[in-house]
Amino acid sequence: MQKHELIAALYDNHEAFITYIDNLSAEQFLAGRQGKWTAGQQLLHILMSIKPIAKTLKDKAFILEKFGAKDTPALTYQQVYERYTKALADGGKAPERFLPTEVTFEQKATIIADIRLSVQTVAELLETYTTKELDTLLLPHPLLGNLAINEMLYMIAYHVTHHHQKTMQA
Repeated sequence: MQKHELIAALYDNHEAFITYIDNLSAEQFLAGRQGKWTAGQQLLHILMSIKPIAKTLKDKAFILEKFGAKDTPALTYQQVYERYTKALADGGKAPERFLPTEVTFEQKATIIADIRLSVQTVAELLETYTTKELDTLLLPHPLLGNLAINEMLYMIAYHVTHHHQKTMQA
């Protein structure tokens, strides 16, 4: 996936999820079923997942020093998707630091605005990275281990669609 395609996927997938959530009634937004997250919690989880990426991408030197670089070919979007779905099928769950608290209907607009800002920040920062940097600089993923930046962003682009589907099933 080219950089411009990745940026478009990040915007499009997050906006589709946000639009769906934004059109829910308060009752739908707050409804949960037997141990499953509410739509509000799904929304907060997406923010909790993308916000650290937006912050970390601001400092290439920090990324290289803290996480390093890979010297193997970058995975494709399909390969990242397959690794993630296998990890989930094998019982993978969000680590505690990514578990959402209760979310009120009144928090919805703020969380949506924060997600949009984080996606915009990620997109703008991506423009400052070369293809080589995207393919080699590593970021840690809680289920998949170290991923190249582009692999992490494939994950983020898919991750929001995964939670969009979960929310629609509720």
